[in-house]
Amino acid sequence: MSVQTNLPKVLDHWWTEVCYKVRKSVVYLDNPAAECLHWHGGLLRLLDAGAICVKELSSFETGSETERKAVFVVSGPLYGESLQVIQDILKYSSFQYSVVITSFSPSHHDNKQIYYTVEDRLLEWMGNMNYTAEVIHIPIFAASICDTLFLMPGFSKMFPLLGNIGTKQSHQTTVKYGEEQQHVTSMDNSVSGLSFEYQLNMKGLVGCLNSLFELLHLKEDIFALGMLSRLIGTDLEHSPIAKQRRKSATTRASLLLVDRTLDLAGPLSHETDSLFDRIVRVLPQLPGHTCDVAVDMCSLSSCLFNDTVYERPVVAPGCLANKSSDIASTMLNKLVTTKQKECLMEMNHCIVQVATREGLPIDLSEEKLTIDQLNDTVCAFRNHPDAVITHAEILQQALAVIQASSHTKNSQMEELLSTEKLLVQNTTISGEGPTSNLLRLIEKRREKSLTLGDVVVLMAQLFALCGEDVVGDGEQETKLQAAFVEAIFHDAEGELPEFLRELVGETVQETSVISAVNIMFEKLHLIGRARQDLKKYRSVLHKAGELEAAVYIPLLRQLIDDVFNPSVPELPDVELISRGLTDMLKSGFSLFMNVSKHQPRDHPVLIVFVIGGVTATEVRQIKEIVANSRPSTEVIVGSTRLVQPKDVLEMIIKR
Repeated sequence: MSVQTNLPKVLDHWWTEVCYKVRKSVVYLDNPAAECLHWHGGLLRLLDAGAICVKELSSFETGSETERKAVFVVSGPLYGESLQVIQDILKYSSFQYSVVITSFSPSHHDNKQIYYTVEDRLLEWMGNMNYTAEVIHIPIFAASICDTLFLMPGFSKMFPLLGNIGTKQSHQTTVKYGEEQQHVTSMDNSVSGLSFEYQLNMKGLVGCLNSLFELLHLKEDIFALGMLSRLIGTDLEHSPIAKQRRKSATTRASLLLVDRTLDLAGPLSHETDSLFDRIVRVLPQLPGHTCDVAVDMCSLSSCLFNDTVYERPVVAPGCLANKSSDIASTMLNKLVTTKQKECLMEMNHCIVQVATREGLPIDLSEEKLTIDQLNDTVCAFRNHPDAVITHAEILQQALAVIQASSHTKNSQMEELLSTEKLLVQNTTISGEGPTSNLLRLIEKRREKSLTLGDVVVLMAQLFALCGEDVVGDGEQETKLQAAFVEAIFHDAEGELPEFLRELVGETVQETSVISAVNIMFEKLHLIGRARQDLKKYRSVLHKAGELEAAVYIPLLRQLIDDVFNPSVPELPDVELISRGLTDMLKSGFSLFMNVSKHQPRDHPVLIVFVIGGVTATEVRQIKEIVANSRPSTEVIVGSTRLVQPKDVLEMIIKR
């Protein structure tokens, strides 16, 4: 069985292990765990396994007097807020049996005895040391989106640092286990400048990657591009449990870790080459989710429910995570990995096929496919409730495509894309900084229906594409900063983007606004310097000739092109994390002999993991390169989240 086929199955298997524990219990899930479950069976999976009910892991939730068993599913480490919430729930409930399931193994907590410590606390919080408490590790950390993409929602806020790590801090940190404080040692001296929480997330990601390779029986060579990727790769390489796991692994693989911050131009761009990207950008997110959307189902629901009660909608939203049928699973894969026009045709073909099978009246007279035609075909199901229920999965996906393609945000995205291209071309053709254009955008933003946040996104993309000197000399930058200060005062009443609102604070004063603008420009310069230490991949903007338009070539696309190009013998910016004495000897011999180093293309499986987020467009491009260059190699893309412009700004400027 291929790794691509096996991955969803092993992730499903671990939710089966969770289901064994939930019978006759109240289940509490944190958001990342709930999101992973959402892509692997959803709420009904736990209820069908015998759970009494499923609730959010929140201090505002408790059990009733008759409920005796609780299961807490925690995606993160057993420290701090998670334990505090569990304590609050247990103290105000009548549970006599509690189970805590965590995706962090004991070896990836600093306190190796933490499971025993937490079990004792659970008994104390339930009020009787003779009750039953369990803490177990089940690696439920990943969501399989489609055949070629998996995400780790528990690490959605993890983002590579821009610039140097910074000065070293104390190696000891105080954390809370419920009401009791204990001292915990930092991850490693080499990262002691990072916060304890950041180090803990790094250890957790290492542990989850190791669990993933254990599930798939992989023995990996590790390659890294970027500072955080190097740290993560080194820790995974030298982890004792990883060394033990590799001894019995049956399949060789390459793991290529890449820092998102080395190329932010793609996520900041308003160009979407994948329908999945467009859907995620324009439709509202499901509450608490990072990679699924809420699809309005009212157009199909009048035959089943009243649309509103007391003027409030009662129809639950649809979503994209529908994979139990073959047709929906195939279509979800196409939403991610095919171009928009081709995907739209495939979706229409699927809906027409299903409608014909159900004997529904549909109009096939139109020669050219339009969104309105697809919508009419979907609406043919409206008065056929049995057909709606039978084909609910593909209908939800079709409505997502329809609503995303006809959304009012599309015109704004097109305007932003046009402005984005004009700014880049003016910069590369004239050789002048785009300060005057940016000043004009700030001044005329309302006429163009742009927000101040839109202008910051455009400017951040310029820095990501062209480097930190893109806005010209110090005098030009000072003019830009002054314009932003004035604009923030003007928009302070309600139109400030969230990341600027947090920088400025509740009270808008001159000092706080100037400080916020200074911080923002410092971060923009860091974005512009992100690739300055690279050799081959220092530029993502290709200019073929003096009169030709500049073209953005994503770093991931350049990298994967080179990985599968046999005429490229080495990747100078990609570091092979040493496998010990053998590789040291090879490196020494290579000074005197023609000894080739390991390359990511050496094995039948390649996992490309982007730390900080990936776009569906990038996944599509990688799949296309592999299909054309090395179709025999299985390539799977993993990441911490799906990423889009507002996410980039929040994770960089607010940090």
